[in-house]
Amino acid sequence: MKQKRKILPKLFAALVVLTLISCCFLGTTFARYTSTGENIASVEVANWNITFTNASNQSLDENIKFGQLSPSMADAGADTTRSNSTAPKLVAVIKNNSEVDAKVSVTVGDLTLSALQGSLTYGSASDTANPTEDQVKALFKIELYYHDTSAEIGSTKDLNKITLNDGKADVKTLTTGSNAAIYLYAVLTWTTDDTNTSAAGGWDGDALDTWAGENVAGVSYAVTYTAVQASQTPASGS
Repeated sequence: MKQKRKILPKLFAALVVLTLISCCFLGTTFARYTSTGENIASVEVANWNITFTNASNQSLDENIKFGQLSPSMADAGADTTRSNSTAPKLVAVIKNNSEVDAKVSVTVGDLTLSALQGSLTYGSASDTANPTEDQVKALFKIELYYHDTSAEIGSTKDLNKITLNDGKADVKTLTTGSNAAIYLYAVLTWTTDDTNTSAAGGWDGDALDTWAGENVAGVSYAVTYTAVQASQTPASGS
């Protein structure tokens, strides 16, 4: 009996070892099937390429010079508007070389007057020596136009006028295509103020024009051109 008792622990230990070995075989031999695959999802980026150049196909870093401008030489008369304008000047060429549409808009900043000597001295509305700054600035106006295909324009009748609202306007949407472009022109005008015909009423037109000619060296405007994405690809994307 004692010998049987000695054998039982050994049999139990052997049984435990065999059980562990069988579990290992079952775990490796009968594991569930597993497969792995891989690919790469990619998309091409729609190109955004807008160019802003001047008439010489150069950047817009340099100012556009219109030359000289004087008031009209006509005599004052009833129901007569005395004005003189520059010829249309090509100020910017905007091209859409992108793969999406682009909406072009413009913003015109405030008029800046430069003095012939020193700084400009303004007066009050009743001052007979110097006009107010607003009176002088009101003499000058900038108008913008555009053309779709030509950079050689001699008259505004061949151009499309841009109507500004508080100095801003959406001009046109350039659709994708072969060198879609817009040509922007500016015209500067000097209009004599004939609302007061005698110095007693403030400043008469000729006197105000003369003051500007004697004191103002030049006028300038900052014009900003903006192109904003106006379509997407794919068009039905979310």
